[in-house]
Amino acid sequence: MPPPPLITVAGVDLYDVRSMYPPQEGGAVARQRDPALLQAIAIHHDAVIMNTDIAGPDYSGQSLTQDSLRLGAIYRHAQDQGWGGFPYHFIASPSGRAFYTTDVSMFGATVAGRNHQLLGVALMGNFMLSQPGDLQLCAAARCIVATWGLTRRLVTYWGHRELALPAYPTSCPGDTWPQWSHKLLTYAAALARRGGPPQP
Repeated sequence: MPPPPLITVAGVDLYDVRSMYPPQEGGAVARQRDPALLQAIAIHHDAVIMNTDIAGPDYSGQSLTQDSLRLGAIYRHAQDQGWGGFPYHFIASPSGRAFYTTDVSMFGATVAGRNHQLLGVALMGNFMLSQPGDLQLCAAARCIVATWGLTRRLVTYWGHRELALPAYPTSCPGDTWPQWSHKLLTYAAALARRGGPPQP
């Protein structure tokens, strides 16, 4: 399978995989948002448990194929939940790859009851006990910068747990979130000033 196309948004490069994970017509993900209602970016960890026969027990995202398998697992999980599409708008891999997964004009399925107000950026992995590495944080920062460029809105970001309504509490994006949230902002600000490094 050929690699997905690279696009450049606001000076940063992302793989555009929106056509590979189409939203279901009439599903929750595919609802059209009112851009004026956008308030923030929600940061997530995907916490997807993958089939170890396919991806190996220690997912590292070293190859584009591994990343594609994980994207597929996220998409299938979302379909199983009845969300009707890829839940997050952007995904960051441990390898430093950034993926544009659901168009920013759509709701997505990121924070229950608030999808009309938020866009979602997810980091592949589970960060309850460990932190994402610098390459992955750079990829997530590229996703944030792309969000700013596509929406023309310099909105801030918060962890999913901080944006969740009281009826839907969560630990996402993991218990280590306070230890890496400020580093993410540092990287995003640097990329916005410089235009971003080339995509690995």
